[in-house]
Amino acid sequence: MQKKLILFLVLLLFGCKFLPKSEGKMNQVMVFVSPEDKILVEPIIDELFSDVIHTPQSEKIFTYRWVNPWELDEYKLRTNLLVISLQHPIDSTGDRLFHRFTKASSADHHTIAKTDIFANGQLFLGLSGYDAIDFEIQTKANKEWIINQLKTNYDANLSEYVFSKKKNPKLSQLIDERFGFTIELQRDFKLIKDDNLHQFLWIGRGVPYRWLIFHKLSDDFSTSEKSWNAVEKIFAKTLPDIEISQEFRSHEDIEIADEVVKMIRGLYTHDESQTGGPFFTMIIPEENSNNTILLSGFVNNPGQPKMQLIKQLEVIAKTFSFN
Repeated sequence: MQKKLILFLVLLLFGCKFLPKSEGKMNQVMVFVSPEDKILVEPIIDELFSDVIHTPQSEKIFTYRWVNPWELDEYKLRTNLLVISLQHPIDSTGDRLFHRFTKASSADHHTIAKTDIFANGQLFLGLSGYDAIDFEIQTKANKEWIINQLKTNYDANLSEYVFSKKKNPKLSQLIDERFGFTIELQRDFKLIKDDNLHQFLWIGRGVPYRWLIFHKLSDDFSTSEKSWNAVEKIFAKTLPDIEISQEFRSHEDIEIADEVVKMIRGLYTHDESQTGGPFFTMIIPEENSNNTILLSGFVNNPGQPKMQLIKQLEVIAKTFSFN
């Protein structure tokens, strides 16, 4: 049984040119590990995939599911596959699968990352350690790299899904004319408000509601505190029905238009509908000027998961490019 699985894996590594599309949830990781190793690595993997987005419920960015190594054939087309191996205790399932894959790919002993092995849009990861203590050290040291591999694959698959239907070049052209940058939009987005006086434009699409809002201003965004103050100030002026919560505020650096820019996250409430949800604002310095572009995304989907919806808006926002 195990020999057949390993032979199947190696053949697929080098022999397949025509691959199906990956299946399943884009943010779910199938974790292949032997029963012996699972007991030892379970808390480590739980910590690895502990990052959440508050919507306001805590929604994990990546979820995972335990799978036995001999079930590879059943789950081989899933979007994210992770194989784990501990040298001690020795087992004949996860260890063999991991080491044969390491040999076939000429990868580093502790970490492996390959794409499109069994399916297009698929990420294959491998993690190993001498024992549980070494595995924990290796996993913590490589957490940022591991999560970035998953985020890159997630964004690529989300982008393919988001733009699988027609786009909206007319609305994109309006934004270009108003602000001097391009952004790709789904065809269902419609203009909600265009305010030349305040350099403000608001577009959105139907249930579940998703909004993209653009501002151009010349405030100071040099610190996180100043960024939040400027965002609250401009939202109060142009979006008076929206109130920004003081809870669950965060910030991070992202790459957009080949530049690293700031992005803040938080929660909002909408007075008119008595609902709310998550939002983000990307803070993008305008080229050759003192102005800053604020590119914000809002999701409203009461009582339902919102993480993937806000991530879809982020994928759209990352198509931003100055002319």
